[in-house]
Amino acid sequence: MARHLPKVARRVRRADRLPSLPMDDSGATGAIRFLVGLGNPGERYERTRHNVGFLVLDRLAGTTNWQRCGLWMESDVTVGGEPIRLVKPLTYMNRSGEALAELFQRANGRPEEMVVVYDDIDLPWGRLRIRAKGGPGGHRGMESLVTELECENFPRLRVGIGGPPSGQPLEEFVLEEVRDSLWTEFESIVEQAAEAVRLLLEEGVGRAMNQVNPGPRDRTEPREARELNGGGCRHDG
Repeated sequence: MARHLPKVARRVRRADRLPSLPMDDSGATGAIRFLVGLGNPGERYERTRHNVGFLVLDRLAGTTNWQRCGLWMESDVTVGGEPIRLVKPLTYMNRSGEALAELFQRANGRPEEMVVVYDDIDLPWGRLRIRAKGGPGGHRGMESLVTELECENFPRLRVGIGGPPSGQPLEEFVLEEVRDSLWTEFESIVEQAAEAVRLLLEEGVGRAMNQVNPGPRDRTEPREARELNGGGCRHDG
């Protein structure tokens, strides 16, 4: 997994200057146009924990075709009767923000119009958490998104993959192939995550949080009420 790479010039400034989308009483931050799954391209990474974002999008896409558009793959689907674009960055995890900056420039989009799905080692295996906004929490792909887009004000679904066994390096753990019975469990988690995304898109962020998040909290989980207030994106001018 790549370490630090130089950033490209910011290409989303024009979209960032637009006014913020209003948040409704369910916690939704306006119309969602993009569903972004974080992962790494290539057969080597297909069945790894770090690729859960790609796997969830594959489940939602079904038999719909994907097409390459520069730095990402995309597929247009319908969820809950509404059109949405599925997006897989092809820049590898640590540079995901570069692809999204280019996407929003081409599509005249903005970060608040996306939902991001990604793996989280701070959540137990199979635990799901929806957040309305917030920082990257140490996740390299999310760090790239927040840095390139200069924005934390977008919903996300965190999929718990647990942490590595004692003595195993983190990078090896998240990038190793998931096999046998564990893969069967992982497929079930992916399906549950896909259902959580459908719920979020159909019912709004607030209602989805109330249904998906209850249960024992990990130590890094902030209060939902705090997530639904404050924060946002940088707006120039």
